[in-house]
Amino acid sequence: MIENARHVPLRPAPWDEGIAALAIDEIMSDALADFSEEAFWPAHPLDDIKDGHSSLYFGAAGVILGLDHLRRIDAIRTAPDFRPALTRLLETTQAEMPTYGDYSSHGSLLLGDLGTALVVMRLAPTPSIADLIYARTEVNTRLPVRELMWGMPGSMLIWRS
Repeated sequence: MIENARHVPLRPAPWDEGIAALAIDEIMSDALADFSEEAFWPAHPLDDIKDGHSSLYFGAAGVILGLDHLRRIDAIRTAPDFRPALTRLLETTQAEMPTYGDYSSHGSLLLGDLGTALVVMRLAPTPSIADLIYARTEVNTRLPVRELMWGMPGSMLIWRS
């Protein structure tokens, strides 16, 4: 399950808040430098996905949510504004959904438009996004899948967020 060659080994170093803050700033700077409103971010070379993936699990929605979280807890100094890219982000996620076969009509938290809609709702809430979230979670109450990625547990996390 774990491929050691894909991970950096831990170093026996004591916790240092300053070093952690510098690392967060460096990661954020790299992320912003690689961002494009049209193409989002390139995929990691070791991941088996195409560049510009938009989902919460593999792609742009997850990166945007992570950076917004860092901003909300004051862990980063700069507050990137991703609102101009949100419409395209949701449209791209919805266009990617048919690649998931039988699950393409469901509002998956991690791969479908439910997770992406959550990100949009956090950054630019509108009644139409709230309606999409409601519609996707309501349909998931009847979905027989009982796991986080596709089923009701993921929908329940949406309401908690």
